[in-house]
Amino acid sequence: MKRIFPLFALFILLLSSCNKDEPVVDIRDKYVGNYSATMSWYDGGSLLTHDYEFTVTRSSLYDDGLIFSNFADYGASVIVFLEYDRFTIPHQIIQDQEGFIYGIIGSGEFVTNHRMQFTFQESDVGYLYNISVVADKQ
Repeated sequence: MKRIFPLFALFILLLSSCNKDEPVVDIRDKYVGNYSATMSWYDGGSLLTHDYEFTVTRSSLYDDGLIFSNFADYGASVIVFLEYDRFTIPHQIIQDQEGFIYGIIGSGEFVTNHRMQFTFQESDVGYLYNISVVADKQ
């Protein structure tokens, strides 16, 4: 009986040290929100820019995924995969509000919790644009 009591007391101590009420921190939460963006690209030697807004939400399918809604002001959503403060935009086919279809691929980083920058390639039959984006969380 004397040997069982110390083991039982240790078991109770270990169980009581586990706190199941601790919140689970999702690293994606700090990037979720609305962003104002400026994208820039060259077309025929001229630098073009376009300002737009988009929303970042967590993916419900991937633990490391974020959804960028209204990507490039096309009204389409794309998935990006987060690794620390960097992210990749895997090759995806998107369609804009007018029905045009584009292939995109890219990568970027969260410079701070409130600013991101990324580049992506946009392709369609006959052309390829390299587009840079800087976005600030609103």
